[in-house]
Amino acid sequence: MKLEETIFNKYQPNFQKLLTYGFTKNKNTYCYQKNFFNNKFQAKIIVTNNTVDGKVIDLDINEEYLLVHSIQTGKFIDEVRNDYVKILKDVRKHCFKQISFYPDGLNHYWLIPANPSYFDIMNAFNDTDNIIWKQSTKIRPGDIVFMYVGSPVSAIIHQCKVVEANIPYDYQDKNLKITHVMRIQRIVSYPKDEFTFKKLANYDVRAIRGPRHVPKKLLKDLLKKHQAAS
Repeated sequence: MKLEETIFNKYQPNFQKLLTYGFTKNKNTYCYQKNFFNNKFQAKIIVTNNTVDGKVIDLDINEEYLLVHSIQTGKFIDEVRNDYVKILKDVRKHCFKQISFYPDGLNHYWLIPANPSYFDIMNAFNDTDNIIWKQSTKIRPGDIVFMYVGSPVSAIIHQCKVVEANIPYDYQDKNLKITHVMRIQRIVSYPKDEFTFKKLANYDVRAIRGPRHVPKKLLKDLLKKHQAAS
């Protein structure tokens, strides 16, 4: 896992606080630069949706200092790396909120249906971890949604985190009307035979016609599988 992924794992950005801190915005990307180590290096931090990336530039030669992301150690490398980590942690402290994957109230965890006849949800995350999805209930940023894919799959396939919610959207056809969408980020995908509709009956889930809360025992097992995959 990359250095930035380790530090920002299970943290969600507050985009307004990013701007207040000194980030600049370009579409959905927030960028921040800071010189450090007696102005010999520059940290470049990029936040896109809920993903944090970063690099360190050696200002003497204007090239990326790749050693900061390597496993190599040494007095000089460690000092540069430690100073860079301090910058990352300061950004996390002032601009991010920790997200727990454990229940602090079941209203934060949702089971939502996905009809593969209308949308190819099985392949939706092949090239990206972020998509928009219809929102039809009071789901909030930071909530976790488990996507149940209907027949012929008939199983819970994806666990996703809600990055944005209540985004106005205007779409209607003979099968579907959408007025608001949410942006979701895939956390983990489950094998098709793991949480099938038949197995969900053991958790007292016998119908998934719309968004609903996740039963406590099912939630525990879903999160356990996420931990095992991490």
